[in-house]
Amino acid sequence: MRFYSVPFGGIHHEYLAFNRRYYEEVVPVLNEYFDAVLVHGDSQLSRLEDHFPWVDDIGIPIIYTGFVSEKLEDASRPDGAPDRYVLVSAGGGVEGLALVAPCIEAWKKLAQDDAHDGREMVIFAGAFIDEGHFDALRALCGDGPFRIERFTSNFLAWMQHADLSISRAGYNTCMNVLETQVPAILVPSIAMDDQVFRAQELMGLGIAGVIHPDQISAGKMAKAIAEMLESSAPEHHLSLDGAEQTRKFIDSGQQEVKDENLCVTSVSRPRENYGFE
Repeated sequence: MRFYSVPFGGIHHEYLAFNRRYYEEVVPVLNEYFDAVLVHGDSQLSRLEDHFPWVDDIGIPIIYTGFVSEKLEDASRPDGAPDRYVLVSAGGGVEGLALVAPCIEAWKKLAQDDAHDGREMVIFAGAFIDEGHFDALRALCGDGPFRIERFTSNFLAWMQHADLSISRAGYNTCMNVLETQVPAILVPSIAMDDQVFRAQELMGLGIAGVIHPDQISAGKMAKAIAEMLESSAPEHHLSLDGAEQTRKFIDSGQQEVKDENLCVTSVSRPRENYGFE
């Protein structure tokens, strides 16, 4: 994206003026004061130029470290976990009701036809979910094949042993999906524009199924769950050792700059909405 002349005033002029200011604040500062840009990601999934359109003007090394991802310290089954289950998680829970309610209704439909094959649905509705929303979800579960809680400190282990994960497409949850290689359905939050982009990219690599949040319904969710439970576990070769690779880069004596002068940064572009094709 290059700057070009547009008539003064109006939304297009304001947008270009904002981006010019952003460019002038970021690129010269990087080139003058920083030694490298470490991108905590894998270029197979997302490149810096996908989010920052002025990469060619950055005159310092750009290093992809791999994603920074939580590691599973204990692979044992969590205490109280059912033998077989589908995991639903709503992140912090601010949008928990909109995600979880259709999942509960979909699971009821599958249970009526015994299509859940004896599985339970385990739900973590979010530590910050509205109290009234949580009570409504718990009532919706009734005495069906559900377990609902707000939060667990052992989430990665729960995902590791699940037959399917249903969630938003936040960074941490998607890293959990990549770590455990569990079949996954992502319903990205429109309020967080990075989630739509991330979900699209994971879908494009065959790692996850995606339902647009504007199209979510009990029927669509039931169909997606049934299909994903019949699918094989996804495989990928994305790098998830970003923390370790960052440490190695900083500690390494191979870079041209001295370690004591090394500055590490990551760059993001201004917020922009991405839509599904």
